Amino acid sequence: MAPPRRRTAAAVLLCAALAALALLAAPAQAQVYNTFADALDAQASRGYTYAKRLVDALGLRKQYSDPNLKATILVPSDKAFDALAASAGVSPDRLLSMVQTNALLKKMLNNAMSYNTIPDQVIGQFQFVDGAKYTTAHQGKQLTAKKGADGVFLSGDLNNKGVPAKIVDGNVRTRNGVAHGVNAVLLPFNPPRLGGAKEGQ
Repeated sequence: MAPPRRRTAAAVLLCAALAALALLAAPAQAQVYNTFADALDAQASRGYTYAKRLVDALGLRKQYSDPNLKATILVPSDKAFDALAASAGVSPDRLLSMVQTNALLKKMLNNAMSYNTIPDQVIGQFQFVDGAKYTTAHQGKQLTAKKGADGVFLSGDLNNKGVPAKIVDGNVRTRNGVAHGVNAVLLPFNPPRLGGAKEGQ
């Protein structure tokens, strides 16, 4: 049997080793951005380039640069934006360029951004309540949350019977809000046809 002192020293070394491993395994503290614009700029290269470009094309950067903006915003991934553009029959770049010249399209996409915004609430990814409805910034229309083993989903009027938007990159924090990357663009309208099939390829 080992002497008591050796057992104590071994226990101390074991505790120190476990503590070091715990520190290495602990996740780094999440970045908190000053504004939603800062968060978009930082996340753009991680699959959200078109969301950043859309915010600029719609003239929303000033609004998103307000450090006091309290909201939960659903940000479509590049793949989600690709799908939106394809449904309109154009390429993503063409869709963005048309925003500059087509006032009706610009208004529709502004409405879509409002529809993907839940104002005055900061809702973490796992704070959404299954079956609950959340009022958006677009004319008081609501989104419905669904939670399950596959994750957290939100659906609107047009897709509550189809494929909802899944949160794929959650809890990007700002000083007074939170953004969640989603894999679909939730729309309060049916996407218009803007071009032929070749243009969307």
